[in-house]
Amino acid sequence: MDKNKKLIIKTYQQQKFIRTANISMYLIEWLVCENRFSLNNSQCALCLVLTKVLPSLTSEIP
Repeated sequence: MDKNKKLIIKTYQQQKFIRTANISMYLIEWLVCENRFSLNNSQCALCLVLTKVLPSLTSEIP
């Protein structure tokens, strides 16, 4: 496989990961908003950590 094809595949995989992470982040934020009063403290903490971690993961992709 030549370099151009490898680069195209790598770029596509990175974009796919970013879209997946963004969708996950939106779902987590929505769940936090919808279930804010029914979640226990550990679940709230986990959701907050995930909403902070996912954006940093996507920004670190080379």
